[in-house]
Amino acid sequence: MEKDAEKQGVERAPLAARLFFRFLIYSALLVAIWRITSGSWGGWQGWVYIGLDVALGIMAALWVPLTEEMEQERTSIRRGVKAWDKWIVIPLSFWYPFGLLVLAGLDVRFDWSGVIPTSAVILAILLASAGRIFSTWAAASNPFYGRFVRIQSDRGHRVAEGGPYAIIRHPGYSGLLVFLLCSGIILGSWWTFSVNILMAGVLVLRTHLEDNTLLEELEGYSKYAARVKYRLIPWIW
Repeated sequence: MEKDAEKQGVERAPLAARLFFRFLIYSALLVAIWRITSGSWGGWQGWVYIGLDVALGIMAALWVPLTEEMEQERTSIRRGVKAWDKWIVIPLSFWYPFGLLVLAGLDVRFDWSGVIPTSAVILAILLASAGRIFSTWAAASNPFYGRFVRIQSDRGHRVAEGGPYAIIRHPGYSGLLVFLLCSGIILGSWWTFSVNILMAGVLVLRTHLEDNTLLEELEGYSKYAARVKYRLIPWIW
């Protein structure tokens, strides 16, 4: 048992180091993008947003199980990924988190949006935090929570029913939807908020396509869907 524990520790260490290094680069990129596009060290909303994003990222790293297999599932395009999903995920990945910071920074620099009330920003911070926490709970509850849509038959894919999946079928998307809609307000940019509405529509489309894929291809999902009726928003859809 002790040898097994030591072996797992050795295997986890390089992964932890890689993830830590990636997180440092990610955080540095956020700071650089905001500083360059906003044109100053001002624009407090951007620093609040970056601080929130980094803090929630640390929370996710501590909460979600850390394995080599899960890292590959969430960072690479593996066999069986649906072709249509690449056209959705890759643009979304560019928009969040980098694209929205570029647009918001330019908005702050040229004052396109004017002043957004501080009370609205505070409310958006609270809602965005709740959304990301909900998404992280979903990732921690589902060992098959990947970046791209695919039936993970090579990993013994089965229906996730615990945690937030007992409430709604796609809780990860629900939380991300809330975060996206609030992030533009946190950044003090109505332009970013407007683009995020379009991205939210794309996320709803992806939910529909993924849900149909699971109904058709994942054993037991239809029974689960009959029991947990709502896909994205409780009592609505």
